[in-house]
Amino acid sequence: LDSNDCVYLFRKSQFAKVRNPKGWDQIDEICRFLRYKYKYRVLPLLERVTTMQQKKLDRSQRLGSMGSVYVLSGLCGRLMAEGRLPESVVLVDDVLTTGATAESCGLLLKECGISKISILTLFIVD
Repeated sequence: LDSNDCVYLFRKSQFAKVRNPKGWDQIDEICRFLRYKYKYRVLPLLERVTTMQQKKLDRSQRLGSMGSVYVLSGLCGRLMAEGRLPESVVLVDDVLTTGATAESCGLLLKECGISKISILTLFIVD
C-alpha cells in the first residue's frame, strides 16, 4: 500500500451482521488496523443494494449479477461533487472467488473518476 492510497472497506460483511450481530467482521478489523496503525483513510465509497449472498452463486450467476449488487454511496457522491475523490483506492475484501465483485466495484469507481484501483484480499478460492 502506498501512503497516498485511500483504503475502501468492502461492505459485504453487513449482511453477515444482520444475521449474526455479535459476529466478528474480519474486514472491519483489518481496515480499523490500517486506519489507526498506518493512518490510511477508510471510506465506504460503495453500498451494497442486495442481500443475496454471492457465495451461493456459481461463476456464471456471479458474472451475471455484476452491476446490480453495489452502487456508489452518498459519501462518494459528495466527494465527487466537491472534487475530493481520491486518485487511487485499495478495495479490501475477504475472499476472491471469480473476481466478479472486485471487477464490478472497480468499474463503478473508475466511472466516478478514480484512476488507480488495487485489490487486497485475504484468500483466493478456486
